[in-house]
Amino acid sequence: MRFAWMSRAFAVGVALLLVAATAACGGEEPDDPPPYVVASDVCGGAFQEKRASEAVERILGPGPYASAGRDAVERVADALRDAFASGRSWSSATELCPLAPKRSRTLDQGSIAFSIYDPSDVGTGKLPAGARFYAMGKEAVAGPAMAEIYFTCASPDLETSADNPLRIQGRLSLGSALNNDSKEHREAGLTVVHAASLAVAEELKCEGNGGLPQKPVLTEAP
Repeated sequence: MRFAWMSRAFAVGVALLLVAATAACGGEEPDDPPPYVVASDVCGGAFQEKRASEAVERILGPGPYASAGRDAVERVADALRDAFASGRSWSSATELCPLAPKRSRTLDQGSIAFSIYDPSDVGTGKLPAGARFYAMGKEAVAGPAMAEIYFTCASPDLETSADNPLRIQGRLSLGSALNNDSKEHREAGLTVVHAASLAVAEELKCEGNGGLPQKPVLTEAP
């Protein structure tokens, strides 16, 4: 009798372990991002605003699009924190996300990346072909093949940034097949890089979101 009871207890214990293991495995599945997502989820959720996701679709065409994972914004913020702590005046770029529709070629793709810019990078008055200055951040530029925003960040998480703010460049780069020399295209590109920059500024806890407005300013600078 004692042996039978122990056998039953052992069987029940094994069954409970199997149930727990199955539940644990099942619980991990939602953490694995799908390989392709809708426009609003492309860059770790940076394009949740309708105007931003529509701008992505306007530039890239219909999705789905390659996923950068749910931690894309956090990863970029961490890279910027580390670069700032190094004391260097500039840094290499860290990609936030690719902009790649499913089954697209390299020429049909783009990317968004962030870096620390050197003070001499702004205020030069120089523009790429077909580009325009816009009244947003420290400087904003949009053209047929790119859009970028320069802004600064003072944050309680960044030591000395109150006196020496982190200088951030957010840049959208597009493959040649996506180039378009039109006002609508420039504004779409600026809307995309603004949304990504705002997400990074919020993750870094920049005071006043680094001077970035909640909505993109699509007015050309004089």
